[in-house]
Amino acid sequence: MPFQGNNRTLARNIRKKEYNITAPRVRCVFFPICVMEDHRGHAFDVLEKAVQKEKKNILSAVETIKERANLFGAELK
Repeated sequence: MPFQGNNRTLARNIRKKEYNITAPRVRCVFFPICVMEDHRGHAFDVLEKAVQKEKKNILSAVETIKERANLFGAELK
């Protein structure tokens, strides 16, 4: 087989890397999911709760920005 053993090497290399995704004013680091190991020890529920909490904060900030933009836009007219 031409790809025999490649998935192990690839998984080993992926675990060593960090993937940075940057948005304006928000910086997050994402790690790839390991395809070789059992994930019972990983705290995915905790991560999901943190994502939902942060999503609420971001949506709240967006609403505040929209309200301020409307307020200042009305003052300029």
